[in-house]
Amino acid sequence: MGQRQALYMALVAARVLLALSPAYIHPDEYFQAPEIAASDILGVDALRTWEFTAESPIRSIVPIHLFSGTPLIVLKLIQRLLAHCGCLWELTPWLLFCSTRIFACMVSFAVDICVVRAIQRQYPGARVHATRALLATSYCLAVFHSHTFANSFASAVLALSFDLLSNIESNAWKPASRSTLIRVCALLGVSLAFGTFTHISFPMFALPIGLVAAIMLLRARSRAGLATMGVGGLLTALLITLVDSLYYGTLQLRIVDGIPHVSGTLTCTVLNNVFYNSNHENLATHGIHSRLRHLLISVPTLFGPLAILAVLKLWAFVKFPSMQNHVSFLTASAAVSALSGLGILSLAPHQEPRFLMPMFPALAICTWRWHRMAPGYFWRVWIAFNVVLAVGYGVVHQAGVVPAIAFISRTSSLSTIQCRLTAIDSVVCADTRRAFEVGEHVNNPRVKTRVLLFASYMAPRHLLAQPEFNGSYFSGETCRMDCFRHPATQKL
Repeated sequence: MGQRQALYMALVAARVLLALSPAYIHPDEYFQAPEIAASDILGVDALRTWEFTAESPIRSIVPIHLFSGTPLIVLKLIQRLLAHCGCLWELTPWLLFCSTRIFACMVSFAVDICVVRAIQRQYPGARVHATRALLATSYCLAVFHSHTFANSFASAVLALSFDLLSNIESNAWKPASRSTLIRVCALLGVSLAFGTFTHISFPMFALPIGLVAAIMLLRARSRAGLATMGVGGLLTALLITLVDSLYYGTLQLRIVDGIPHVSGTLTCTVLNNVFYNSNHENLATHGIHSRLRHLLISVPTLFGPLAILAVLKLWAFVKFPSMQNHVSFLTASAAVSALSGLGILSLAPHQEPRFLMPMFPALAICTWRWHRMAPGYFWRVWIAFNVVLAVGYGVVHQAGVVPAIAFISRTSSLSTIQCRLTAIDSVVCADTRRAFEVGEHVNNPRVKTRVLLFASYMAPRHLLAQPEFNGSYFSGETCRMDCFRHPATQKL
């Protein structure tokens, strides 16, 4: 293994370690994905926020189950295999935490792969070592994308869309590649629709990709490709809407005498989300920010020197018209994607840095030529910037919440109580000293614990790994007083 490969593997290992760090960036990384998936798949006690319980829910369940549910399903399968061998596998907070974080880390590597592959496909023989190094050393990928944000998944889907766009650009004018072109167009339509249901900010970044793909297909006179892309997107949107409608109970499906009967109404979470965010009073409950917050705070915080490089690239593009002759559809769409995402999201009064996470693959693609030409001091500043922010957000920030939950889980029940998954997809907690399960009114193992959380984020309830039994004496009941916001005793 050469020195370059060894360094890259070290950076891969660093990203995995940062993913397993208990740092806590924002409550949405738990309450918009793992909390819901753990409740649905494992049956553990969890908090369903208003986004899932309102009359008009605004979060699609399909991306949540795919992004955070997949590792939990793997846990269930492994437990079943061990159960056949007579092994008892305890369901612990750290097991739940690490499984979802590792999967999110794996998804983050899809951004690296798609960005590099898109550039190499569009520019055969291109030297992308500098771009690969920039991706591997970015704390935005190593930390933000390794946390279970919906924006993390949306960013990976956007990177995949750029990869598919480069494939279309490479095959649109090749008669021998018509079948490949149609297949890729269908996948791009699916990707764009799926990303839209993943997070409401996705269309702001993906719109240029769809428009550029349509322009290329019209120029290449590939009506079949354009139609396939549209059909793929519409079918994906319809399928997700049907699943969401069944999940939230607005649509009922019954089988009577072997004949399916459908009743109720459809629930389109994307439209509900748009309507909700169009109301200024709704956004005021989450915080009103300056329209310049993204430009002055979010962009420098997430991208640092890369944002400066992108500004210089844009200035050179406008200043020197000769540079416009070397622009491909891929790099042009990436630049417009970054600008459109930043511009449209800056119009909203509620702004948070994580909303701009999909901007990272766009910036990496549109500036790729300049990575290799960047002077040494750029890389020194880049490394220093990412090390400092990686430690701040990936190691230190709110890093005591998850260990505290693990401690509460251990100390709120007798040491002989273990929780495990059963064959009927639920959690059972039993006293290892005797045949004892939840619901049997003997040997009450619960130790009622009251926890005081001060100036911290809301603790994710699913990490307690307690069964979802209302009124059960082994409910893992824990009360908290959130003194930072308003003194009130609530369930954790």
